[in-house]
Amino acid sequence: MSAQRNVQTTELARSIYQKYISLRTASCCFNFIPHKLRQEIGVRLKQTGSGFPDPRLFSAILPYLDSFLRQQHEQFVCSEEFLEAFNRVNMGVEDSGDFPSERRRSGVSSKKPQLTAETLMKSRHDREHVLGER
Repeated sequence: MSAQRNVQTTELARSIYQKYISLRTASCCFNFIPHKLRQEIGVRLKQTGSGFPDPRLFSAILPYLDSFLRQQHEQFVCSEEFLEAFNRVNMGVEDSGDFPSERRRSGVSSKKPQLTAETLMKSRHDREHVLGER
């Protein structure tokens, strides 16, 4: 928006700063962003005055935000609630239109594999190894 000179850019940047980054007004759940960085963003935002903020104003917090969101996602998908719900939904869905008797004759099990925290961690390890993540 800032690069396009949208008039709402400054208002949006200030709102984001106040709600999520400001040491004084932001929610305490965003304390994963270093204090010094939060202060620097505030100073840079104040320096813009009534002009347009730098399009990269919030770029410095992206690695911290990415790390935080990855941790939150990992906690969620490893939670008992998620695993139970996932497996409950997964068990109710049929792979094909085959009749149960046809699956038994063909040797295909009607029971689907269940997702567990262990398989999620193995999947994560494999993905990081192959894709070079983290």
